[in-house]
Amino acid sequence: MLPYTEPGQPALPGDGEAIFSTVLTVAGADASMNNGKNTRFYDLKQQPDGQWRLVGGGSGP
Repeated sequence: MLPYTEPGQPALPGDGEAIFSTVLTVAGADASMNNGKNTRFYDLKQQPDGQWRLVGGGSGP
């Protein structure tokens, strides 16, 4: 992975859920990504104790 963009404001589809996107620049990619710029999404859900947990991610929300 080379440069990336820091996540901006998240999408908030529901209470206790946040989805962030970032652009990763990849060189020497494998089958999971392409060389060049790749948009990735990260889905976080707030747990009952207040902490946030990564529950999903990939190339589409």
